[in-house]
Amino acid sequence: MTHIFTTITRGGCVCVASEEERFGDLHGAINRMGANWGCLTSTVASTLAARLKNSSLRGIVLAGESIGNDCLAAWSDRVFLSNFYGPCENSIFSTGKCGLTSSNSPNDIGRPIKSNAWIVDTDNHSLLMPVGSVGEPLPQGPLLARGYLANAEETRLSFIEAPDFCNAPVFLGADAIRPATWIDSTQQAPCILLGERMPRSGSTVSELSWLG
Repeated sequence: MTHIFTTITRGGCVCVASEEERFGDLHGAINRMGANWGCLTSTVASTLAARLKNSSLRGIVLAGESIGNDCLAAWSDRVFLSNFYGPCENSIFSTGKCGLTSSNSPNDIGRPIKSNAWIVDTDNHSLLMPVGSVGEPLPQGPLLARGYLANAEETRLSFIEAPDFCNAPVFLGADAIRPATWIDSTQQAPCILLGERMPRSGSTVSELSWLG
């Protein structure tokens, strides 16, 4: 949704590649239509890097999976590179890091966007973790879903109506995140995604490095 509606609200033109181009000539479609901004997974961006040496792209948003070091190295000096993170239950994105350089960690997912990113103890979701400690993210704010359609049990397992530290619903993100060891003047610490998911009691969650 973000690459469609953000483009439209900014007065841009949405470039739609054909089915054949998407699977066999995406780099050609980008050049043919003169696309200057793209929202891609790290895998797709890495594949395109060698084929788009002189492309029209000026900005790339990476989302949907963790960033590989090869992708960061290939694009950080060529375009304005950003890394966005967020489970679909807190759409469109929960956190973002803009202007990535080769010196950044590929796991740096930035600061919250239109939401709070509470980091809590994995065994006690009422206990907030200190800056620098590993914990489970609990997105909270106006972007949060109300639950799963016609699935009350999964909603009960995944959403908390009002934990002790805030009087609002939160979502059990299930990823492992560490707030960075420093906080800026706005008192918002950037977050580091550690690349694993934590199984919840009563449900099976497979290992996954990224939610997008």
